[in-house]
Amino acid sequence: MFNQVTIHRCLTRNKFDLGLLGETLLFYKDVLLLLDRGSLLALLDVLDKDTIIRLHDEFGLKLSYHRDAFGTVTNTKNGLSVHNFCDFHVGGTKDKKIHSVREEIEDVILRKCGQDRANRQFAKNLIDRTSSHILKREDAVALIAGARADIADQAYARDAAIATISMLAPSASIDQGWKFRAIDLGDDGFVIDSNIDFSVVDSEYRKVRGQEDGALNKELVAACMFSTRADAYFASMYMSGYVCDNISSILMKRKFLDLIRRRERDVQEIDLFQEHVFKDGKNIRFAINSGNVQFSDILDAVSRGRKFKAWLASGNPDESLLGEYVSAITRASWIESLPGKTLRWVTTGGLGIAAGLAFSPSEGALAGLGIGAIDTYLVERLLKGWRPDQFVEGKLMNII
Repeated sequence: MFNQVTIHRCLTRNKFDLGLLGETLLFYKDVLLLLDRGSLLALLDVLDKDTIIRLHDEFGLKLSYHRDAFGTVTNTKNGLSVHNFCDFHVGGTKDKKIHSVREEIEDVILRKCGQDRANRQFAKNLIDRTSSHILKREDAVALIAGARADIADQAYARDAAIATISMLAPSASIDQGWKFRAIDLGDDGFVIDSNIDFSVVDSEYRKVRGQEDGALNKELVAACMFSTRADAYFASMYMSGYVCDNISSILMKRKFLDLIRRRERDVQEIDLFQEHVFKDGKNIRFAINSGNVQFSDILDAVSRGRKFKAWLASGNPDESLLGEYVSAITRASWIESLPGKTLRWVTTGGLGIAAGLAFSPSEGALAGLGIGAIDTYLVERLLKGWRPDQFVEGKLMNII
């Protein structure tokens, strides 16, 4: 359960989430941080260069980097907003193009920190410690096609809109008569048809602290759906669990349930996913992100917890054993005095069993099901032993 986990980008509202990284390091034996240009820039805003290197060398943080940026593009013609999902590379200049992960990491650091010798040495040190995640063109196309298929699924898209609004604007009233669907325009993209009054839900969204300058609109719902796809895809590449927010957790549970139901119609969510709730946690994430404690303090706790990590990763500890671990690493430390927090994990042992029964490779079970390349890939990873367990940040809600 606590063996290996992937954090993709580790951004919250475009800022690097140090508190989230600290909490993850505290519980998991192996943590892989998958960076891109934006998240590396954000990381350099909050941690000094020596600490970044120490995270790898002393605390076992694995680093990987991919150049692909994913987004939702919107063009308006004659008053009609047409959307599409895309991936792209950024960086470089007209005179100097960037062709590799190594070149991009160096470019980010030197632009951010300066061109002197010390920064060039830091860039080299970080590059030497970072693996390159190369996303093949056909994989990027499949990922986008999967997101397009998601938003074209009327029931799933509506549920995604409700989940996004419920999580990001909790005071908004949910109308069961809401509709949210995409009208496919082929290569030109898609138009979103919805009867949701986004001006109303956006006003509730902006009431949440830290969201005053944002916007909850159709584009954000679509972006959340795309992000959900990317989170699961990257975790499957590393055959690991992953850290995700509430929206991603809810939508991926729904997506895997839909896949299994193509062969086993009577399967229920409870058959595939098990929720583990620990009510006596401590709000480490908030303490770090609010500046009440230093990030170096959590690293001391991580060091104290090392001898317990192999034991914690060896199985699926129940609430009492998890409590013993938390007590052991927080005793006589600043963590003990923090406000309480409920910690949540979703494990997927049932999903792995169901996938093995429903999609036996010897039966050619994937053929003729009408699922896209990215869903086929995810099922294949499940059959090879991938378990998309989730460390869920925030209140877990069953709202769809």
